[in-house]
Amino acid sequence: MTAPAPKLPGALARVVAALLCTCCMVLSSPDADLWWLCFVGWVPWLYAIEGLQPRHAFWVGWLTGTVTVFWGFIWLTQLLMRFAGFGPVAAYPVHLLFALFQGLQWALPAALIVWARRRTGRDVLLIAPLAWTAGEALLPHVFPSYMALGWCRAPLWLQT
Repeated sequence: MTAPAPKLPGALARVVAALLCTCCMVLSSPDADLWWLCFVGWVPWLYAIEGLQPRHAFWVGWLTGTVTVFWGFIWLTQLLMRFAGFGPVAAYPVHLLFALFQGLQWALPAALIVWARRRTGRDVLLIAPLAWTAGEALLPHVFPSYMALGWCRAPLWLQT
């Protein structure tokens, strides 16, 4: 008799995992200086996209990326209000548009990871870094938001 397949997480568990990833990634940014959370944050994100179709992984990735960028770049709203003369009614939607665009940096690798895993059968520990690097290299950045920025306070990780 074969063992039952492991139960995949439900939609709510995936959203919670995506938001947990967001918390880890934002808190690993240079200002908060909890750089090690950059490593921890991958776990809930990969959990959130596990077993999904690529198009569904895209949406979970886009949610994660949009919320991460919106929170991580919250200073953008103040910049728009102070230096561009935008009121809050205009600044927040512009900030959201920016976050939606930059959130693609999470959406495309998420879809690519689940597609490549199904197609090749390779381990996520091989595919995820390759997919993420491709996303960072190919998608344009309005402001730098590379994963390595979380490790700026731990240069040994960048130099090895």
